[in-house]
Parts: sequence; C-alpha cells; structure tokens
Amino acid sequence: MKQKYQENCLSITRKLQSREAEILHVKTELEQVEQSNVLKSQELEKMKKQLECCANQLQIARDEYYNLHKEYKEIKQMLEDQIKKYRALTNDNICETTKNEYANLQEKLKEASFEIIELKDQLNKLTCDNNALKVAIGSLITNLERNIKGPSFTSLPGNSAESLAGEILNSLNTIEDIIVKNNSQCNCMSQISSQYAMEDTEVLIASQLPDCCKEFQGMLKDSVQPPSISSLKTSNSEDNNKLF
Repeated sequence: MKQKYQENCLSITRKLQSREAEILHVKTELEQVEQSNVLKSQELEKMKKQLECCANQLQIARDEYYNLHKEYKEIKQMLEDQIKKYRALTNDNICETTKNEYANLQEKLKEASFEIIELKDQLNKLTCDNNALKVAIGSLITNLERNIKGPSFTSLPGNSAESLAGEILNSLNTIEDIIVKNNSQCNCMSQISSQYAMEDTEVLIASQLPDCCKEFQGMLKDSVQPPSISSLKTSNSEDNNKLF
C-alpha cells in the first residue's frame, strides 16, 4: 500500500514537473510575445508620427497651392486689366509706327534697286573694258607678229627669244597697270582698240592720245621685234594665262 502511494506521488510529481516545464515554456513565449508587442508598438508609434508629419506636409503643400493659385488669378486679372487699359492707347501708335516702318522699307528697297542698277552698269562697263583690253592686247601681239615676219627681222642679232618674250610681257603688264589705274578717268580703251586694230596703220601721234596713254606710247614704239608668236606662246604660256 505504501509502495503504491509512493508510486502515485512520484507520478504526480512528474506530472507537476511536466506542467511546470510547460508553464515555463508558455511564460517564455509570453514574454517574447510581449517584447515583440512592445517593439511593434514602438514601430507603430513611429509610423503614426510619420503619417502625421506627412499629413501636415500635405496640408502645407495644399495651402501653398491654394495661395499660389490665388496669386496667379490676381496677377492674371491685373494683367488683363492693364492690357485692356493700354490697348486702346497703343493700338493707334503701333499702327502709325508700322506705317512709318513700311514706308521706310519701301524707300530702302527703292534705293537698293537703284544701287543694283548702278552695280549692273558698272559690271557691264568693267566687262566691256576687260574685253576691250583683251582685244587691244591681241591686236598688239598680232601687229608684233606681222612685224616679225617682215624683212627687218634678220637685222636684229643678239636678241634671244627669251629676252624678247620677257620684254613683251613686261610691256603688257605695264600697259595693264596703267589702264587699270586710269580706267575711271579716260576712254583710253577705245583709243587703244582703234590704235591697234587689225589694219596697216601706224601708231597715232602723241597729240591724238589721252594723257594716260602717253605714258606707254613711247614704250610701244621702242619695242623690239620679237620672234614668232608661236614660240612666245610655247615658252611663256603660264605668264600669258596670268595676263589674260
């Protein structure tokens, strides 16, 4: 009987120990849950504060938007009033100014048209002068070639083709410089064209030439008779191209 009682006590003791262990485990879990609850409560409090801060910022932004919109309406209304006020005053002035500018532009266009016409005339004159210069130089070379083929060609010893060609080119360059210099002051182009035309005539006397042509008249008379024009063109083609 006593042994059975001891066994029962031992069994009850074991059950109590098991219950105590379960209670301890539950207590530990409860403490963990309480700690987790505290942490979550703190996080929730922080989130509440952040939410309140965002709500305040949203309200501030909304108030600023309303204020800006109100100021925008006021500025817009003020500008509309100013435009209505000054439109009648400035409309006539703008119209008058536009008319004056249009008239000035028409006048400038007319002046530009006259200038274009003058430039065209000058261009035509320069073209004619250039053509006349080319004709005169061509006539001069032709006359020189004609003189070369004469009987007096054999009486000029000691003059090489190179030196004669150089003298002719220098003479032509001098003629071109003098004509360009005096082109706006005389009609020497027509004088030169008529003087060196393809005719068997002599050089005009000095009294019949314009002053600007007298500078190279003597030089033309004193020019030596060069060799044939074909040799000049062959040995001095580059210089002739520059001249023309």
